[in-house]
Amino acid sequence: MQHEVEKAWGYWLNQYGWDWFVTLTFKHPVTKRQAFKRFNRWKVQLKKASGSRIHYIMVMEDHKYRGSIPHLHLLLSGVNGENQHEWQRQWCLTNGLSKIKRYNPKLGASYYIGEKLANEDAEVIFSKGFRRVTS
Repeated sequence: MQHEVEKAWGYWLNQYGWDWFVTLTFKHPVTKRQAFKRFNRWKVQLKKASGSRIHYIMVMEDHKYRGSIPHLHLLLSGVNGENQHEWQRQWCLTNGLSKIKRYNPKLGASYYIGEKLANEDAEVIFSKGFRRVTS
């Protein structure tokens, strides 16, 4: 049953016009609240640079090897051709490691997020005004 729930989430998420699949980590311990605030500061700068509203779904979970230090997995839309390498660098300057990949619906990122969504220990956050954005 769990696998079917993960697949359903992944299928649903794959219907959206995502731009990036993102993983963000922290080099120093932070609370979940601090993690979200840091993400939000980064996102506000991305919004200003792109000139567009940023929509996302975020899964926040505790790091597998570092205890209660959260890390974030996201699908984002609205980046309007921003260079993902520059935004990886921006995150790394003040927070920790990041991995940003252009979203390709054939590579399974939505199913990876779906797997995380089905985990009862993960915290899920949708952007304000989350809506379907088609590519």
